[in-house]
Amino acid sequence: MRRSAYIDNARWALIALVVLGHLLELVIWKRSQLLVVYRSIYLVHIPALIFLSGAVCSSELSRKALSGVVSRLLVPLAVFQFAAWLLDHFAWWPGPRVANLDQPWWLLWYLAALAAWRVLLPLFDTMKVTARWTIAILLSLVAGFLGDLPPTTQRILVFLPVFMAGHYFFGAISAWGEKVSVKIAAAGILCCVVIFMAMHNHFDMHWLYGNTNYGQLRVTGLEAVATRAVHLAAVIVASGAFLILVPRRDGIIATAGQYSISAYILHGFLLKAVSVGLAAILLRIPWPVVLTGSAVVAAAVSLVLSRRTLSNFVMMSWLSSALVGDPHRRDAQRKSTLPP
Repeated sequence: MRRSAYIDNARWALIALVVLGHLLELVIWKRSQLLVVYRSIYLVHIPALIFLSGAVCSSELSRKALSGVVSRLLVPLAVFQFAAWLLDHFAWWPGPRVANLDQPWWLLWYLAALAAWRVLLPLFDTMKVTARWTIAILLSLVAGFLGDLPPTTQRILVFLPVFMAGHYFFGAISAWGEKVSVKIAAAGILCCVVIFMAMHNHFDMHWLYGNTNYGQLRVTGLEAVATRAVHLAAVIVASGAFLILVPRRDGIIATAGQYSISAYILHGFLLKAVSVGLAAILLRIPWPVVLTGSAVVAAAVSLVLSRRTLSNFVMMSWLSSALVGDPHRRDAQRKSTLPP
């Protein structure tokens, strides 16, 4: 896919929101004033990131494509999962713990989910439109009834329609977003998100995480299905609204956005390493300063960690080439050996 400054800007902005959300997570248990911001971020940032991932994902199913899934997603997942497991053995390392090596640690779930969606997309692409969306939505709604599903599998199924919506509708949203009237409407939608979160203080955040079954959420039957359906519709609309407002100019943000995967993964390890001390500092500061400072830090961290060298390290290019080879090089070699 040809590079797009618009998509790269969106990537960086969403990763910055991920970092901001994780910073606020350290203090929201004692800073209730920040809950509205925290909940609003979580309604948008991960669904919008999934939506955007669907937009840039190819529905091609080939040996080269599968090799890319292994080298660009599963190899880094395995390496950083092992790193998190090793760090678990140090007393100073805070949670969340790695319960099992086969269950992705904290934010690494996203790599596993991307791999699953990338493999499933070609299958859905072969279906008729009605069947495609019926199956995807049913899987999302029914997942909450399957109490034994691991959290990552739960998220894969719950957010599947969001990923597919990004793949099939991003082009239309991108085109609409050039109209001023649409941008005003998108800003209004995001304002409604903040107002909703402010008015519903007891809203269960686990609906937004997507990793909890209906039994744990203490809802059953039609109420559970209806709530999940409303949640899906809300996050898809909010994701589209956010992406409409993303600037389209090329620049330092777009450059960083190309390599934002390194910021996504590395900030998690850095934040966990300093979380105890950082939380103690933030709890002594007035909440407006915490919010402003966290936003500045999130932007800075997302810029500093979004570098080509760090991205190459995170994606384990050298290790992937050794394990599964370079699909581009293999194709070139195969073509060079074909008879004229």
